[in-house]
Amino acid sequence: MITKMKFQPTIFSVLIFACSTVMISCGGGNQSSPHGDSAADSLATRSVHPSTAIMKDSITQLEKRTFSSDGKMDRSIAVKLLRLYQDYYNFHPDDAEAPHYLFKAADVARGMGKYKLTIDLLTNLHDGFTQYPNRDEVAFLVAFTYDANLRDTTKAIKAYGKVMELYPKSSWASEAKSNIVLLQMTEQELIQFLEDKNKPS
Repeated sequence: MITKMKFQPTIFSVLIFACSTVMISCGGGNQSSPHGDSAADSLATRSVHPSTAIMKDSITQLEKRTFSSDGKMDRSIAVKLLRLYQDYYNFHPDDAEAPHYLFKAADVARGMGKYKLTIDLLTNLHDGFTQYPNRDEVAFLVAFTYDANLRDTTKAIKAYGKVMELYPKSSWASEAKSNIVLLQMTEQELIQFLEDKNKPS
């Protein structure tokens, strides 16, 4: 079941939307306020239904600011970007970009250490967009998050099994099978496996 993350609009957020929409229509959408907040920042903190064009522009702005040239994440901006990705999906679920933004949201959530949210977003993407071309990868990433990030062996094995069941011919199914084998090894078996693997041929 898809659980959309809805946010109730407040009078304050509606006023912000009205003001920033005027700014964007007048060519001021990329300008910062005296406090350093751009229209993209404002959009990420309200719960109204702006157009796809306005939201895409704001997402592009925040994406550029979230990661530095060396790949480091600015968490304060990442929070706003994550919210905006989710808002886009909630407000425009039938738009072609919605599943792609859900995938990006999951990636940002993982980078922030929000692993349960990562799984929720990936599950929404997998179950809600049956025509999404990389559903096998999405299903694998759910399992991998349980495995590598949450260290929940039971749920990881179950999720890897789902990948093998739903996508038996996918390369991700092969990866899932290998990971299940590793998860079911004892500590001594795993040590021996790694020693054997690292032996010169």
